Amino acid sequence: MTDQERPGEGHPAKETLFQGGNPRIPTMQRRLKRHDIGEMIADRYRVVDFLGEGGFGAVYRVEDTLIGGMLACKEMDYVCGDDPNAPSRTEMVEGFRREAKILHELRHTNIPRAIYIVTPVSIYFCPKCAQLDRPICPSCEEGGPLPLHITERHYLLMDYIAGETLEERAQAGPLSEHQIVAWGIEICDALSLVHTRGLIHRDIKAENIVIDEKTHRAFLVDFGAARYDVDPRTSNAPIGKYQTRLLPSSHTATLGTYGYAPPEQVAGKPELRSDLYALGMTLYRLATGLDPRDPGELLEMRNHPPKAFNPDLSDAFSKVVVKATREVLSERFASAAEMASALREIVEPPPPEPREEVARQDVGVPLPPSGEQIVCRHCGTVHTGSARYCQQCGFALFRSCPHCGTVLPLTSRYCTGCRADMLSDRTLQIYSARGGSGRITPGGRSSGPMAPGGRTPGGLTPAALTPASLTPAALTPGRLSGRPSSGHLSAGARRRITSDPLQPLTLPPLSLEEDAPTIPFLLKVLLFLAAALGVVWILLVPLHPDRIASRHLRKGIALKEAGRYARAEEELRKALEGNLTRAEAYEALGYIKLDTGAFDDAISNFQEALLNAPRASTYVGLGKAYFEKGEFSNAVAKLREALRLEPNAEIAELLGDVHQAEGKIDQAIEYYRQAISLGNAPRNAMIQLASLYERKGWRIFARKAYEDYLEVYPTDITVHRSLGRLLFEMEDYAAAAEVFQRASALAPFDPELKRFLAKAEFQLGRYEEALATWQDIRELAPRDPEVYLNLGLCYRTMNDYDRAIEHFLQALRLDPTYERALFAVGLTYRLRGDLSEAWDAYRKLKALNPRSATLLFDGLSGREIGKRKERMSVQADPSSYR
Repeated sequence: MTDQERPGEGHPAKETLFQGGNPRIPTMQRRLKRHDIGEMIADRYRVVDFLGEGGFGAVYRVEDTLIGGMLACKEMDYVCGDDPNAPSRTEMVEGFRREAKILHELRHTNIPRAIYIVTPVSIYFCPKCAQLDRPICPSCEEGGPLPLHITERHYLLMDYIAGETLEERAQAGPLSEHQIVAWGIEICDALSLVHTRGLIHRDIKAENIVIDEKTHRAFLVDFGAARYDVDPRTSNAPIGKYQTRLLPSSHTATLGTYGYAPPEQVAGKPELRSDLYALGMTLYRLATGLDPRDPGELLEMRNHPPKAFNPDLSDAFSKVVVKATREVLSERFASAAEMASALREIVEPPPPEPREEVARQDVGVPLPPSGEQIVCRHCGTVHTGSARYCQQCGFALFRSCPHCGTVLPLTSRYCTGCRADMLSDRTLQIYSARGGSGRITPGGRSSGPMAPGGRTPGGLTPAALTPASLTPAALTPGRLSGRPSSGHLSAGARRRITSDPLQPLTLPPLSLEEDAPTIPFLLKVLLFLAAALGVVWILLVPLHPDRIASRHLRKGIALKEAGRYARAEEELRKALEGNLTRAEAYEALGYIKLDTGAFDDAISNFQEALLNAPRASTYVGLGKAYFEKGEFSNAVAKLREALRLEPNAEIAELLGDVHQAEGKIDQAIEYYRQAISLGNAPRNAMIQLASLYERKGWRIFARKAYEDYLEVYPTDITVHRSLGRLLFEMEDYAAAAEVFQRASALAPFDPELKRFLAKAEFQLGRYEEALATWQDIRELAPRDPEVYLNLGLCYRTMNDYDRAIEHFLQALRLDPTYERALFAVGLTYRLRGDLSEAWDAYRKLKALNPRSATLLFDGLSGREIGKRKERMSVQADPSSYR
């Protein structure tokens, strides 16, 4: 710990309010108690370097002193951070355990491995004066707040990957298609394993893909946002490594990164194919340099294929990216394996071999000689003159502008120094059969000098240019234009011409017709005049107001989706200035006001939209606004009209929510059932229907509804817990144990599920299984007195009184006022015959709760206990005491 991290003079503690009712804790305390270099963690891992910190805590590079090797160690923060929307400490611990479980189960070469460890500590934080390691602060002892006691430190140990993220590499410019495809195949293979386990990563982007600097292998990282395929409205929302939380909509809060997250994920309904959309956006980012997190660039990416911004990309690669980023789910790849197969089908043309016998002619954009070596400016790898991208790191190679000497990538179209067009001066190498060389300019004329003896650069004498040589075979389109026709080249050569125009080509000898221009001079003049008139028209003639309004409308909607409401409202107001009858603009303004809490303004905008075009989405927004204001009758009327115009599950579900808030349970049940019949198993409607059945006491219907839901979504932990509790109340302990067993397999680090499982096993008389389950819970919660109480009950039921008393006393050491533990130890002493110890427990229990003490000994005195010892029964079990 450095001096700057210690509290003292010159270090005022900035206060911030944390979520969950915690007191105000100084921000400085979040950065206290960091590990120093050389310090040991869990007596095994030595801290080598401090890598950084974020909203989740700190990251170290540690060395495993037992077996050797470097690891990355993430330590969870003591408290929840400065963000008022940050999760509670319990949620952070659950997220840490979930990420460790996911990474531990996903054994793949492109996913880092991880383990989760917990070390016991005893640290006190004073919320007022930032004093540490003191149960009671001297300066705040009189009337001060109670200190925050931290008893555990949580760590996540992962493989240490030394290298850059793809986001860092993309900032230097577009990468080569060959390298992007190779890394995309590796990530697709990793996603195939992730998806077969029923997991959704939900935060795939260039920042979460790291390239190992030694093996150049891609690793998919940051599974902090990963979830089983469950409803985010019924599960806790974790925070990933980069705090990538989307702005919440009116009903849900969704994880992901704007631009990379597909529409269904923004709407709160992600699925497995959502990861393929995010991966497609990542490939688009690497291939073009455009950033999807920018709303303007995202709009361009959605409207144009990547080849429009990088002409060097192949059509096959562009089609793969376009298909992966379709907004409609059914139009994307069905699985990550299918996307990997499509990427594997992309074959880049092999680089041409250097031709030593061919003499190069000076051209407009000079290529380096084939024997010259080019050194990559990023990794130092040496390449031949024909290479355009580094085969080691994937970055573009550089050359000098022939006009001003500016250093440019080989793929640059324009010079950044003199703005010269690097492609307009390009010429093709022409080689004759006799080894002579010439060149064809873009106009099509031969630029080679006349050789001595009257020979042309093609190696033909004037005598050879007789009318007899002008055969129909010679008058082909390729020979007239100075370029080869398709009949002169193989398919492989034509492909190389299309994909790599910078490479020299070996063409047949020139004929007389090559001196004829491909485009007449007069036609060139006409084209130039047409282009000039077009520019004048664009500059002088204003755009139609409708086109201007449409542009502002599209930009405003994109800004609204990005959560930038102020800018979005400005653009939508400009759209309405050009066309006051645009229902889309009024509707978008209504949703902005709805999300910002201005419900009256939202209602007025929705009503204006309905005057222009009555649409179901507008009625839905108007119904939501009335619902937020508490005007349930108006909300029901508008939502019913929307359901009439467009029957779908979402509107019926909203009607069920309104009736449920209104207290009309029967109507809510009917609309939830209608939503289930209209939609493809809508999750929220099925869960709400089951809970309403349970509220009305219809346990059989509730059980059936929960079981129907789990048939469609078998990995929902919350519904497993609700169904298990219901079965426990119905005293169907066998079915409850089966449900909790399945839930514990899905969430092995959830102690609450294991508690219910142990209680169900105890009720079924499977004491040994219940004992084993409580022992597993003790590993997860070693300082919970209830765990030791139930362990003691299991041992006492198995007539092992010594171990039972030992665990009861351990529970009392953790909580001396634990009445159930006092009751249990007193009863166990009675059964074992230790009346003096039983009488001592009776006196302690009487001081806390006289009723419980009376229940323990039936009001008998100490002398009468011995006489009636044999009449005491095990039936007086403490578990029946409430």
